[in-house]
Amino acid sequence: MAFVQRHWHIENCCHWRRDATLREDACTVRHRHVASVLAVLNSAIPALLDHCHVTNARRAIRTFAAYPERALTLLTQPL
Repeated sequence: MAFVQRHWHIENCCHWRRDATLREDACTVRHRHVASVLAVLNSAIPALLDHCHVTNARRAIRTFAAYPERALTLLTQPL
């Protein structure tokens, strides 16, 4: 039972979140190296948003898309 609970915890907290927020499963990239880079970025983005205590990742991503200077500020500040 503990194994099943851990599996679904990972699925719900990591994989589902990456797919729902970043639409990872809909990605059609076929080049192996590009897919690897996207996977790393798709792992880093939620971690960075968690670090900044963002509660609505989709809204934050839309905001960063509209105001890229905010995203650059976030990326260049010390953690």
